[in-house]
Amino acid sequence: MKFNLKIILAVLFIANSMFSQQGISLFNPRGGDLEFIKEHHRIKIKTANGKNIAGQFTILDSATIKIKDHVIHLNQIVKIRRASGFSTFMETVSMTVGASILLPSLYNIPFAKTIDDLGFAAYIGLPTGSLLFVLPLTSKNKHKKENWKYKIIISNKSRF
Repeated sequence: MKFNLKIILAVLFIANSMFSQQGISLFNPRGGDLEFIKEHHRIKIKTANGKNIAGQFTILDSATIKIKDHVIHLNQIVKIRRASGFSTFMETVSMTVGASILLPSLYNIPFAKTIDDLGFAAYIGLPTGSLLFVLPLTSKNKHKKENWKYKIIISNKSRF
């Protein structure tokens, strides 16, 4: 009997956690794109006063979130994006590797007397370095306020 009760409680807990998700809904009216960022996920925002804040967010009410002891009203957010620890790390690595390939290649160009002297710089260094350096900067993960509508979704705490 106790075993059956534990199974029922476990199923109810899992169902409750799956169906009662809170977070920030991002909607692009032009393209019809809809994205959802769950509460307690890592995000990076830029506020109207120019502050960049990154961290896990908690929903306080239907118009306010909290990140690292900063209470932020939804109207103050200018740009929001997901910022997992891995993606932040990979952006930094990609830009560093791209710059370390691109800069020596650019340094080589003024000293080349013919096209054949360029070698590595022209055929491998410039395209690869440029791609690795620019790709993280042009990521489509940025949701600017002029293109996206933000809405905080609050669901019932318990459904059962």
